[in-house]
Amino acid sequence: MNIIGSTQGPVRRGTTLLRTLLTAVLALALTACGSGNSEGATKIGFQTSFLYNAWDAPFFLALDKGYYSDEGLDVEIREGQGSGAAIQSLLGGANQIVEAERAAMSIQATEVGNLVSVAGLKTSNGLAIVSNKDRGIKTPADLRGKTIGITLGSSESGILPAFLKQNGISLDEVKIENLAASQKAQFLAAGKVDAISFVDYSAVSIAPLDELNMITFTDYGLTLLGTGLITTTEFAKDHPDAVKAFNRATMKAFNEAIADPDAAIDALLKRTKVLSRDAAMTQWTLYVKGAPKPFTGAQDAAEWTAMLASLKDAGVIKAPKPTDQYFTDDFVS
Repeated sequence: MNIIGSTQGPVRRGTTLLRTLLTAVLALALTACGSGNSEGATKIGFQTSFLYNAWDAPFFLALDKGYYSDEGLDVEIREGQGSGAAIQSLLGGANQIVEAERAAMSIQATEVGNLVSVAGLKTSNGLAIVSNKDRGIKTPADLRGKTIGITLGSSESGILPAFLKQNGISLDEVKIENLAASQKAQFLAAGKVDAISFVDYSAVSIAPLDELNMITFTDYGLTLLGTGLITTTEFAKDHPDAVKAFNRATMKAFNEAIADPDAAIDALLKRTKVLSRDAAMTQWTLYVKGAPKPFTGAQDAAEWTAMLASLKDAGVIKAPKPTDQYFTDDFVS
């Protein structure tokens, strides 16, 4: 393309500079047109449920391999600080889809009513109280008089009181320390808290598993579903094709990672220096244990009903809505 046109006679220095600048601008424009941010792509802000961990590896695999862009999506992945914070970012419009524990989502959905789980990722919820073995915390009763580090805004801030009550422990009998998600492992290792709330399939990032005690909430009276993909009812209604496309690309990457996790873990480790490769592989193995093949994101109505009943019995949710107001399989295939 002739930007400047032909010139007669000597070429002046200013004209040469102008030609150089315009050529550079044209090159940048052509590069932008060929990038993943092509005009017409649906922008999706996506936030993870927590700091980047192995269960987020498929999202990065889908991004790096172009699965999202192939579906007409321009996806930006953002690091989370807990399920509660992810859901609040969704409600505030900062993100369009988030990864969050469906137990935390159900509490918010009961209150605000415009959230929907459009895919299931982890069936069982690994929320647990994690401590070093030298603290002697083996059962809920051992938590009396102890300091527990939690992250306000994360899922446990709403569920921990119910877990304690379910096991005959009042909030007056424990000390709750509010910590940033990134501080939990540090405070536990330094002995500044006796225990922290964490998920059992991620605890290998704290210490070798044989050095830890874990009290998993689902082993002591609560029925809780694990992570899922959450959006607002408005976004699902207004952009159904985008939600379906996000699910297709994500599930494609999940199935690839289940079959051969190396590339997915590579994609993850490009974004975080916190995890070693061995720790990430262990996390991933624990996370996908028992996962259906193929992995589709389909959800089970009976499991949702059981969880809502459990949360109601524990006093976390006063009046659950009909189960089909919390999730849908309309966007999975």
